Amino acid sequence: MSLISPSRLTIEAAGLSPVSTHKAAHAGICAMCGYPYQAGDPVLAFRPESSFTDYGALRGQGNKAIDGWCAATWTREFTQTHGKAVVSRQGVFKAASNNDIAWWLLNPPEGPWLFVQMDQQVQHLFWRAPVNYSRDVFFIQYGEARLTVRRENLARGADAARRLAIVASEGRKGAALKHPFVRLARELDEPLHGLLRPNLYKIANDRVEVGADIDIVAGLTSGELWGLTAVLYATESAVPERKLPELVA
Repeated sequence: MSLISPSRLTIEAAGLSPVSTHKAAHAGICAMCGYPYQAGDPVLAFRPESSFTDYGALRGQGNKAIDGWCAATWTREFTQTHGKAVVSRQGVFKAASNNDIAWWLLNPPEGPWLFVQMDQQVQHLFWRAPVNYSRDVFFIQYGEARLTVRRENLARGADAARRLAIVASEGRKGAALKHPFVRLARELDEPLHGLLRPNLYKIANDRVEVGADIDIVAGLTSGELWGLTAVLYATESAVPERKLPELVA
């Protein structure tokens, strides 16, 4: 299996070119992504501005150059238009709406691919994002956090959550609940995010199937719980729109 850096995968998928000041005189390691570059590859000196605060995330600390692909993903124009995206050999695709996110979580592309979710207005994520080679277990670069998703478990968890929502809605006035949680927060900023409604535990004392569904939900990773914020609200299933290179050229 041939490895590729997240930045190079992204820039090539977007149909863009590396940004550099010169060609490398010899092979080295990119200070940002930590992947090797070869003699003749596009590079530039790594001189971060005073506003740079991501030193702890650097994969090649101590190296004095970054490759041209990392530099190309480091521009404000690129981050503002590609802050929530899925990248694969087929292109760079939108991953912002419930429908888009749900599609990619349940129908990830063949590797290599990556999934990024910016949680600030301007954030540099691509050079630090993990490159996925599996469709069954994969990672999402969510801001500075890294979320893990097991696709089969997410699908099982979504089915269990839907059943629990029906149970939690029994005897309730008004519209049925869309999910069985006290809170379900896309931004992961709610203290009660992912906490099941207390009445479900009481019901589980008399209904074995409810307890079984609670166990399924309790076994979800934080990434899978995050995924429910899209999967449980998605209204259609279609391949998301591709981000065209001219949007950031």
